[in-house]
Amino acid sequence: MTPARLDPAELEAALADILRAAGCAPDIAAEVAEALVDADISGHDTHGSRQIDFYIERLQRGEVDGRARPAIESGSGSITRIAGNRAFGQITGVFAARIGTERARRDGVALVCLSGSGHLGRNGRWAELAAAAGVGSLHFGQGIPREGPVAPFGGREGRLNTNPIALGLPGPGASDPIILDCATSAVSGSTIKQAFDRGTLLDAPWLVTKEGAMTADPAAFMAGDAAVTTFGEFKGFAISVFSEIASTILATAGAVHPHTNSLFSVYFSVGQLMEEDRYRGQVAAFRDRVVSCPPLPGVDAVVMPGERSRQARARAQRDGLVITPDLARHLRRAADLVGIADRLAVRNQAPAPHGQEGVAR
Repeated sequence: MTPARLDPAELEAALADILRAAGCAPDIAAEVAEALVDADISGHDTHGSRQIDFYIERLQRGEVDGRARPAIESGSGSITRIAGNRAFGQITGVFAARIGTERARRDGVALVCLSGSGHLGRNGRWAELAAAAGVGSLHFGQGIPREGPVAPFGGREGRLNTNPIALGLPGPGASDPIILDCATSAVSGSTIKQAFDRGTLLDAPWLVTKEGAMTADPAAFMAGDAAVTTFGEFKGFAISVFSEIASTILATAGAVHPHTNSLFSVYFSVGQLMEEDRYRGQVAAFRDRVVSCPPLPGVDAVVMPGERSRQARARAQRDGLVITPDLARHLRRAADLVGIADRLAVRNQAPAPHGQEGVAR
């Protein structure tokens, strides 16, 4: 059967309805819904709309506050601490990115420590916001202050978190920033859960069992019988260590915030390091040298970091988002949890003419 497709704007409206029904402030519901769909259309669907029932559960348990907003805790100079106040990570992350970007443009460099935040989701978003303003940035995140599901290099039990990193630089033009967004684990926890939901194996044996065997079966992870390995063997493990110390200890000043994420970010003004037009010209020449490399068999072309997300956005805006059976289940479950399943559901069927498929209310 041809998969159902949905206009991103319709999915965004459905998510906002669910979040408002769960008690979120209307503007917060709209911003979180927009960020989740942005993750979907950027090719990071593991951090997109499929998180909605998890978010509703966290709201109902009081682990996140749908009306809370972040605030500056301390700092007016180059170092700023932001209290997340258990607000949604999509709200706190944008707040922190705007503060960091503004202060880097003013002072040349800014360090921003965010703690006590809800799940941050797609961290490349902060790097994109900064790059759009001519600011480069480095982000070390997640940092739930407890033993996590990622095994250190050479180990077979979880000790680390997935500790994602995001890096961003302005590109040759205003619409082509250079962005890296990845977990330091070989695969993110959300990707493992997505594979489990879909009944598929992971692309490679990235999990290690308590007995020391490697496996690609997500069920072993979900049962607590396996941990995730880090990417890049010892090198990825080392980056994970740096990310966790920065995000869990430095970003929080050592204070434990249960059930929350934290983020350690550095922002720097490209325009205060060199003349901006010269920077963009040299980056354009560098990009051209890189992407002119002959591709391997089966590869269409060499692309710069960030280009795949831009291509995914263009496809989604043109063709709509695929509504997979597991995504439909997450949406229906979330609607049921907030008592609006009777008036909001996603049809998982072959697509109607573009713009007519999707959400029925």
